[in-house]
Amino acid sequence: MELFNIPLQSPQDQGCKFIIFRPLLGIAFIGNDQMADLTREILTNDVPEKHQDKALKVRPFLESIGFLEKDPPPPRLPNNGAFHPTHTVLLLTNRCQMRCIYCYASGGELTPEDLSVDTAKKAIDIVHMNAVKQNRSFFSVSFHGGGEPMMAWDVIKECAAYANEKSLPVKMSLTSNGVWSENQCCWIIENIDSISLSMDGYPAVQDHNRPLANGARSSPILERTIKRLDENHKNYGIRITAIPPWSDLPKSVAYLFEHTQCKGIQVEPAFNSQRGEHTLPSEDQANQFISAFLRTYDISRKYQRSFRYSAARITNPVRTFCTAPYNTLIVNPQNEVVGCYEITNHDHELTPLLKFGQIDSSGLHLIKGKREALLEIIDKNREKCSDCFCFWHCAGDCFARTLTRNEDGGYNKQTQRCLINQTLTKELLLRKLAQENGVAKLYQHVKINNG
Repeated sequence: MELFNIPLQSPQDQGCKFIIFRPLLGIAFIGNDQMADLTREILTNDVPEKHQDKALKVRPFLESIGFLEKDPPPPRLPNNGAFHPTHTVLLLTNRCQMRCIYCYASGGELTPEDLSVDTAKKAIDIVHMNAVKQNRSFFSVSFHGGGEPMMAWDVIKECAAYANEKSLPVKMSLTSNGVWSENQCCWIIENIDSISLSMDGYPAVQDHNRPLANGARSSPILERTIKRLDENHKNYGIRITAIPPWSDLPKSVAYLFEHTQCKGIQVEPAFNSQRGEHTLPSEDQANQFISAFLRTYDISRKYQRSFRYSAARITNPVRTFCTAPYNTLIVNPQNEVVGCYEITNHDHELTPLLKFGQIDSSGLHLIKGKREALLEIIDKNREKCSDCFCFWHCAGDCFARTLTRNEDGGYNKQTQRCLINQTLTKELLLRKLAQENGVAKLYQHVKINNG
């Protein structure tokens, strides 16, 4: 049974307290060093004679909160390693109307590339057929890209019409910068089930971080887009890419919650100084983002809407940070099947690792051993984190942001983001403990007897 004692000060400090945490069970409480040691002894049935009296006093409390229950089975890998995806992500184009100052894909700068309608339809055929064979009630199609997918307007419309002709219902999603014409906006409202809008905050931040290609302001266009979505009660979330000055983040999130009806906001930090890259943070940068996130999280609670960061998820244990390389058919404009929808530049150091198949008129062709090699690297690097209390919450973190190629041609995991992930997970646990009077129940299946 997994147990972590997370120190709230230095463990050498006198009177140090701990978050005593069962991550798979989803229960946590705070105790001193003696309580932490005694809980471990009780849980492992290894209570020394001199602690028996104390154990008799502590055990009823641990039993009442369910802390002595067995761990539930850990989350499994998606599809048990098989590749029969019922979801396709179509990387439609690298063209873009914006020039976001941190864009990892250098959207709009490279030689234009577009996914063909024929390849997109073949991907839809594949995931639909897999869903039929697996007796699923639906299949799903996502429009994404190294650029703005709505630049491939005719392709999207044709793909959506094609998917809707299938024997199973289709759920369609769109990740977009929100720069749409009125005609496009009407079509999206009518046809797209869920939308992720990239928008960085109040107008001055949005216009600085995400200018149009001609240098013009983008915030008036986004305000018009969001107004139309809200008028039609459309399901959408907002993705903020946060960069310095970090003091903008609380104000930006408050602005978006006050001026939109979005269901939730996801924030991801970017530490790169130029377009076309992911850069790992320095310790100082990591601490600045942590501080900004926590200030913003506390502000966001009054709006009663979701505010989250992807590598500090305490609401459910997860086996993988992202399911993309496991059970998603991601297709790029070169008709390649790849393991990530963020790495789209041909010269990225991870690009050779990610390509594991091809789609042509006859269907899907996997390159023998390539996908397995990718998953093995991800799994091995994740297992290095198995002694960390975040293991079931960041699940090794995003491989696109943490793997780097070494001189021998292998891949190493960089741990600079661990400071962010561990600190935010601990702080979110503390906030959950405060909300629930000292005993946190993280998952819906956990029942606590307070009687």
